[in-house]
Amino acid sequence: MLLPHPGTFRWLGPVLSIVLGSLAVAGCGGGETTSGTGGSGGTTATTGGTGGVGGMECDAGGTPPSPPSDWCERIPAGPPGANSPAVDWSAAHALVRFFGPVEAYSLADQALAGALASDEALSGADISVYANALPGVVCAHASGGASLGAAKVSSMGDVAIVTPGTGPVALPEGTKAVFVDLRELPWASGLRDVIVAAVAPALAAPIPGLAIRVRRHFGMVDEVFAANNVYTNSLAKAASLPELPSGGAVDLPLAVLTDADMPAEAVEIAATLRLANRAWLFGEDLRVEVAESRWRGIGPSGLAIRVRDLYAAGGQRLPDEIPADSRSAKPECLAGEILSRGPIPALSLGAAERASIKKTAPFDDIQAPGDPLGDARASLIIADGAARTFFPYFSVVGDIIDPRLEETLSDLPAAPSREDQYHALHRFGNALSDGHNFVFDGMPATAGYLPVYIEDIDGAPVIRRSAEPLIVPGDTIASIDGVPAADWYAIELARAAGATPGYHFNLATRELNAMSGPLALGLVHADGAEETVTVDPHPAADYFSVLVASARPAGPLTDMGAPDLYYINLDNSVLDAITTFRDRLTEAGSAKGLVLDMRGYPGIDHYEVARRVLQTAGSSPIFRVPVLTGPEPPVYDESSYPMSPLQNPSFAGPIALLVGHTTVSAAENFSTILVDAGRVHVIGRNSAGTNGNITGVQVPGNFTFSFTGMDIRHADAQHSVFHGIGIVPDIEVPLTPQDFAAGVDPELEAAIAWLAMQ
Repeated sequence: MLLPHPGTFRWLGPVLSIVLGSLAVAGCGGGETTSGTGGSGGTTATTGGTGGVGGMECDAGGTPPSPPSDWCERIPAGPPGANSPAVDWSAAHALVRFFGPVEAYSLADQALAGALASDEALSGADISVYANALPGVVCAHASGGASLGAAKVSSMGDVAIVTPGTGPVALPEGTKAVFVDLRELPWASGLRDVIVAAVAPALAAPIPGLAIRVRRHFGMVDEVFAANNVYTNSLAKAASLPELPSGGAVDLPLAVLTDADMPAEAVEIAATLRLANRAWLFGEDLRVEVAESRWRGIGPSGLAIRVRDLYAAGGQRLPDEIPADSRSAKPECLAGEILSRGPIPALSLGAAERASIKKTAPFDDIQAPGDPLGDARASLIIADGAARTFFPYFSVVGDIIDPRLEETLSDLPAAPSREDQYHALHRFGNALSDGHNFVFDGMPATAGYLPVYIEDIDGAPVIRRSAEPLIVPGDTIASIDGVPAADWYAIELARAAGATPGYHFNLATRELNAMSGPLALGLVHADGAEETVTVDPHPAADYFSVLVASARPAGPLTDMGAPDLYYINLDNSVLDAITTFRDRLTEAGSAKGLVLDMRGYPGIDHYEVARRVLQTAGSSPIFRVPVLTGPEPPVYDESSYPMSPLQNPSFAGPIALLVGHTTVSAAENFSTILVDAGRVHVIGRNSAGTNGNITGVQVPGNFTFSFTGMDIRHADAQHSVFHGIGIVPDIEVPLTPQDFAAGVDPELEAAIAWLAMQ
């Protein structure tokens, strides 16, 4: 369990009550009024050693003991978590991972995995293991529950003492100097605003905010698929923190009263005023790490997390500590000398040795297995935090990831296997409804593959192509190791993602294609006969050989009775060189019509392919990338590419574009260019509805988790949504097992029929 925060038992100081008639004065304070009630602030008091104020003595309390050097002991606790502990963990860890001064994401992730092996950490009851693994980055405390009180104004002679709080702040008439008391303030929502309101009456001119440096994300840098991707991170000097506005007619002498531990906003504003030589610091030195942090509650505890570096106006990084001008246990008792101190001298900035925010390069930073329960819990929380921070499609698919996080965590066994962790991540990813959601086990138990290409026909898995002699085109899989296929798919569909039903089915089927050993399959042949076969795993090459609806090469469709039509298969297994495409398009120049088969995945520059069949200028889709400058809500960078036609070779005749359920990502990008330009007639079945660069997250246990990192829109006036809709055929083609058994390509036949009528 966490110990109470050191500030809980803060020295309260002696209370001296002096009764003069009907007047009571506590310590060295004068009469206290609540702001907005008028009055001159009541009784005055003298300050010890300064000649006194109003004829009364004030004990300044002497120099207090030096405060702890550890910033974790200089920061108060904030409020408890606002959500379930799991969701609070997700938000807190995402701050640490993506915005904190960590050398590598894996260091933060391993700290999380190490902590979450404990139920007490998962509940938030004791999160110290996590904080201890990340010194200089986070601090853990039991949460505090204090809220802001009303603003108060008291006076000591002609010095007003303002305690920030809710409500207006009015200085007593005749005020010649102001003390703003930042001690004992809670880490509460709206704290910065009330401190600003307390300071403003002493300012005739605004004070610029401090400069900040943060990590800036252009999308989420890919950790899994490619070292160089469209997504990047960098260090950014963000816009300065908000200025401290003025609210007074003249600049009044000003001091801020500081304590050993204060919330981030209090330290930030005190530092801003002192560095601008606009306010004295009376009380305690400031730890700058505190001002660079944010609080995130986790159940009954919470974390202070450093998420920025602070800089002075001249560009120098703030030192670790900003010294008080007068260290005092009772700094209010210095009121009697502020008017005689003269100008505030400039500070000489000391050393900045704390860890700084850095650019990260997380690609291929694999995290080896550790404690299975800690790994499994951490991987789910990391996936939730990454998706919450960067996934762009919640407004399209709905937002259910937090309940799904709680579900998957609660379903984990006490000692999860690798298969348990894999399935838990899959089930969580299902909540994204994204065809780019994949979970990869870095230590797979796959023995080989079932080399078949399966189409879903009315919800049933039907073989279209096969490299397994015991399974032939037209077969329908009725059972899998004795489990009815419908029941098997119900389980896998609940785990797989996918933005459209057809591609969702395809992603679930991939769990069938990956084999751990021999597999018994119940088959129904195209003629209705039933058979059960046992197949052994095949090498990957066999599987890859059947991964597309058609392997037909380019050429005239003479064998199908259409010698005046030309066919080009754009799948990478058939066409892998742009020069070959140019040659085939040259051959197609005299054809009456062209069939472009995009039921697979392109292996050449599909932008050039599109430009050689466009007849007027077109456009790529709209690419909307989330940009986060520090831990603020994203703004979206929108871009597109103009698509001017290319000649020699080109094709100007009618084009039938074949698409299917596995037309995905780059294949959909290509298809969208031609569809938005009105250049093609689309034939086949709905595409995957998933475009945009993929990005992946490395998680504990040597697993990875991925999703689409940008929002793709049509290049129309409305920037219409593409995700989950995809390319919708102009002619929907039904498929049958009998066609597959007979070697018929129904989509190609439909394309020939349409082109014949043009």
